[in-house]
Amino acid sequence: MSRPKNQNYKGHGLSKGKEREQRASIRFKTTLMNTLMDVLRHRPGWVEVKDEGEWDFYWCDVSWLRENFDHTYMDEHVRISHFRNHYELTRKNYMVKNLKRFRKQLEREAGKLEAAKCDFFPKTFEMPCEYHLFVEEFRKNPGITWIMKPVARSQGKGIFLFRRLKDIVDWRKDTRSSDDQKDDIPVENYVAQRYIENPYLIGGRKFDLRVYVLVMSMFTSPTWLCKKHLPTTTQRRAASGRCSASGSTWRPNTGPRQWRHSSGTSTTSLSKACRVCRR
Repeated sequence: MSRPKNQNYKGHGLSKGKEREQRASIRFKTTLMNTLMDVLRHRPGWVEVKDEGEWDFYWCDVSWLRENFDHTYMDEHVRISHFRNHYELTRKNYMVKNLKRFRKQLEREAGKLEAAKCDFFPKTFEMPCEYHLFVEEFRKNPGITWIMKPVARSQGKGIFLFRRLKDIVDWRKDTRSSDDQKDDIPVENYVAQRYIENPYLIGGRKFDLRVYVLVMSMFTSPTWLCKKHLPTTTQRRAASGRCSASGSTWRPNTGPRQWRHSSGTSTTSLSKACRVCRR
């Protein structure tokens, strides 16, 4: 979080030690006008800072992090809501890359049996750079369903399922606006994953769990797990592991509507096919 002072840095939390000891309040700042703002405003001893005032805690958005982190000096006690290079875990392709790297590290340090426990994610390939590796795996298991997800989009946008290689060819064509521009416009990166057709169900329905975890440091600090969580289930029962909830893009000629993929809360909560259970 902190770094040596530099004349080009803009500082935050640079109050003298005695002044910080005497000041019982925590100065916070956020640009997000949602539930977060209400929570912080009602915390005893927390004081909101406007504009360019000095702050101790900043719940910032990703754009602020990208533009300011490397040019801002922050004192030891100052905290923000993101880690630098957080996209190594939040982008789908980088997350898979790091999970595969972690599994190899486990195998080197603890053996194959320990590495085998890291099997909680399906076969995954980054497209188009791993297309040939994907084709080899695809041909080993003909007839199974695969799911394609854009690496940097959310809310179920751009997701589709397929069972034929021809569908990938059609997808590549769809990502280009015209034949004249097809050589100039790069293909959007996707991940292709083996679709889990026999997932865990709650009452016969597909679900996801939004579990909230506070990570104070990437190295030595403890991790805090929130006791409350947000489960989301589909209203309709899954048939043979297939979900009928709307929310993802199903390409033409790839299957009936009832095979559509169940996407996240922000998308499916707008549909009658989804319900949120609060605990």
